[in-house]
Amino acid sequence: MSFVTHFKQYLSEKSPEKNRECLTLYNYLRCFCHNEQVLTQDTFTDFYRKVLLFPYWQSHFVSLQKTLKTELTSFAKIYQPLDFDPEEITSGKQWQLVNLQTESDLKDVVHSHLYRCLSPGDQMKVLPLNTQRALALVLKFDGSLNVFSFGPLSIINQGKIEPLTPLSELHYSSQYELKPTHQQIIEDTKLNFISFRVKDKKVSGNQHHSFCFQQSNIFKNKNIYEVDALFSLLKKIESLFIQAKSDPHYKQLIKLLHEHYRQLLVAPLNQSLETQAVLSQAKKAIKNLYPHDRLLFLLTANIDFHFRKKQKNKPVASASQ
Repeated sequence: MSFVTHFKQYLSEKSPEKNRECLTLYNYLRCFCHNEQVLTQDTFTDFYRKVLLFPYWQSHFVSLQKTLKTELTSFAKIYQPLDFDPEEITSGKQWQLVNLQTESDLKDVVHSHLYRCLSPGDQMKVLPLNTQRALALVLKFDGSLNVFSFGPLSIINQGKIEPLTPLSELHYSSQYELKPTHQQIIEDTKLNFISFRVKDKKVSGNQHHSFCFQQSNIFKNKNIYEVDALFSLLKKIESLFIQAKSDPHYKQLIKLLHEHYRQLLVAPLNQSLETQAVLSQAKKAIKNLYPHDRLLFLLTANIDFHFRKKQKNKPVASASQ
């Protein structure tokens, strides 16, 4: 049995940066797969679906397909036989790409596709994320939650229209904590991705951009709020299914604001840098995470007002004679 880590090692020894097809395959495995994942036909069918998001690979699909089959055949000879024939990987030739034009069509296609994949006891909800994205929430029978986002690019596969591929794939426990057993994927900007894993409440991962899934902005063993892009994206999505009052980040922020508000009212201005940092954090949260939260808005506005007032009235030390 061969695993993703074996195939990645094989590709890395071939200097994949010298060949776009190999580089894209290598980076895909790093971004979207975990090392312990078994190599199957589905691994590479999913790879084809992901690369077809990009016009470049839509135009160069044949060369990519040829390279993949050549490398898998060579890999099987060097390591061990594969459990499948590379020639039997779904080629994608039978897929007809369709770019959905309306938000309602996208929502309906996502709902129909995922409904066919539900297990007994599962529940599903599909929400518009923006005009070009739909968000799907799948609550599993055991209480865990899978969250996916999809774009308008779809395929006709065996007579059925379905989303080409998820753009974000997030897996939560029944306590709405990100599962450490899964490779988590979230779309950053359009068709750029952040892949990461959670271990001991720390996150490690990196961003991937361009049609080759080039790696950048690596982070390792960070608190999630220290990775600004990732934290902001996650909170935007989580705000759709996690109430702010039960969000640990929200509760901590409100607690800090209350503390600084009391200090401003009863004590001299002796923590200006800390208060400025909390204000900056609160303003970002209002803009990006909780735009309709009245408590957060009122606390931030009041602190800002009293902070500016005390700064304005703060005595200026006289110059020495």
